[in-house]
Amino acid sequence: MQYYGCPIFLFSIKWLALGEGEAFEEITNSSIKRLSIEKLSNGSLETKGNISLDLITLEKYGLEGSTTTVVEQDGNLHFVNTLETNPASGRYLIDIDGSISINHLQRLPGKKLAMSFGDSSIEVAQEDIKVIGRVAMVIDKE
Repeated sequence: MQYYGCPIFLFSIKWLALGEGEAFEEITNSSIKRLSIEKLSNGSLETKGNISLDLITLEKYGLEGSTTTVVEQDGNLHFVNTLETNPASGRYLIDIDGSISINHLQRLPGKKLAMSFGDSSIEVAQEDIKVIGRVAMVIDKE
């Protein structure tokens, strides 16, 4: 099997432990998805590399490779579902006047949203921001 022009091989534990078979086995039915990493810096996104995940991990969090944006912020990777653009409650990737950020949003009556900034919160009209997607999964760096 080829993956982006390169075959994928796994190191054989059976070969290492028992000395049987081949040292490396080629994966024949790969379910790995390669996603671009967008670094969030100074209100904009810039492509800064790639990450590969198996499709089972993405599906576990309700994600699909084609509709997932990976955003790096402060060393953490945020996996954003770009199909979820109608905010209810949670962290969302948003665009405010061309400046992109990740903020917690909470729906309020009257087409308003409460947006959190650290320990404080402000009220904004839904039409004042553009929701790019909801953060569905985070790989957090300790």
